[in-house]
Formats: sequence, structure tokens, C-alpha cells
Amino acid sequence: GTESELNGCINDVKAVREMLIKNGYDGSPEHMRVLVDDGHHEKPIKKNILEGMKWLHEGAQANDSLFMLYSGHGSYQPDQNGDEQDGQDETLVPADYKLRGMITDDILLKELVLRVPKDCSLVCFFDCCHSGTILDLPYLVSVSSTFDPSRGLEENPGFSFKTILEAGKKLIEESGDTLSGGLANIKEFIEGFRNVVPAM
Repeated sequence: GTESELNGCINDVKAVREMLIKNGYDGSPEHMRVLVDDGHHEKPIKKNILEGMKWLHEGAQANDSLFMLYSGHGSYQPDQNGDEQDGQDETLVPADYKLRGMITDDILLKELVLRVPKDCSLVCFFDCCHSGTILDLPYLVSVSSTFDPSRGLEENPGFSFKTILEAGKKLIEESGDTLSGGLANIKEFIEGFRNVVPAM
């Protein structure tokens, strides 16, 4: 509940949660954490989002599939460490951003991506503005382009994007006819996911 609330985000989270459960994922609180500003769940404030990312990795074992959905506001702020060609860090905008600040792509890379245990896969879906490079991955993939290596991951040289890139490539191929202008909405993502998951 803020003045810049996005009305569809709660429905998006519910729809994706339902889709994951229908595809065999365990929807219990031990296996799925939901942060929604609806009065029934933990709020998507900065502390809870960061704790949720830490929780996602806790107890993960080889061959586990990890998934994160963010549906909300995205923005940008001046780059603090000189790693952005455009001079801007992309950000997630928590419900309490005015008090606690935003979550930068540098934080997401360090706390979400680089902490993925070996032999686990991580799939993230960011339904927000400025999300194209929000994980600072070494590859940039779009519907109309090929892989573009941008930088290495010196902090975790053993980390492999093979599974993530293959899943993303399959998702793009399977749902290419439903993607418009290179952007997919939650409904299109769900349809694409349903087509891809049985084949993986």
C-alpha cells in the first residue's frame, strides 16, 4: 500500500505461484516464500527481500532448481563502482525504498546470483522497468539477438550459466510467437514456462 502501488503485481505473484505448484513445485512455506503487500504475507520491504534471497540458497542441494519472481517497480541510480557502461545501476524498488533505499544490480549479483550453490540452477523473472541487465550477468540475451559476453565472474569462477542459458533459450524459442517487441508479460511467461518445463 503506497501511492505508487501497481495493482497487477499481487495477481502476478498468485498466478506464478499457482503455475509452479501445478508443475510439481512444493508450495509450502518451507519451499516457497511469498512477499506481497496484501496484508496476508510478509511485506516486500528491503530487509525481507534481502532475507528472502538468503533463504533461497539455504539448504539448496545439487540439482535443486531455484526460482525468483519480482513483480513491481524498477528504477536506476548513479553507478557506485564504475562497472556500468551507461553509468547507472539498475534497481529493484522495495515498498520502503524512501526509508531504506533501493536494491541495486550489484547487490543482486552478489547476494542472489553468486551465492547459487554448485550444480543448482537459478531462474529469475523480473517484471519491472529497467530489468534487462538487472543481474549484471556476463551475457545479455534478447529475443532478437545472440549472446553478448560483457564481463566475467571473477568472484565465483566455478559458477556456470549453462543451465540458465539453455532454459532461457528454450523459453524464448518456445514462446517467441507470443513475445511482442522483445517483452513478455507474466501471462506469456507462464505459457512459455508450461511449454518448456516438461522438456527439461
